[in-house]
Amino acid sequence: MGDFILSSSADSTIRLWSTELNANLVCYKGHNYPVWDVQYSPVGHYFTSASHDRTARIWSMERIQPLQIMAGHLSDVDVSFSLTLLRVIKGN
Repeated sequence: MGDFILSSSADSTIRLWSTELNANLVCYKGHNYPVWDVQYSPVGHYFTSASHDRTARIWSMERIQPLQIMAGHLSDVDVSFSLTLLRVIKGN
């Protein structure tokens, strides 16, 4: 996604980094346990996160709160995007 990198962390946060500035721009909070995976959308400024709290979340880089929370999984989840939409959310 251009000059930006997303990172997930055991501290339950997701961070947006600028490679140009070598700095953390935003810290997204919402998960209750470690975040194992974060994936950019191929369109727009959206991304998903997957956590040990058994939720997947859809985010916009323009907001610090998730747009949608997908809960009810029985174990950790994985996420990925198709070319335009969220494609897979599954429990491990």
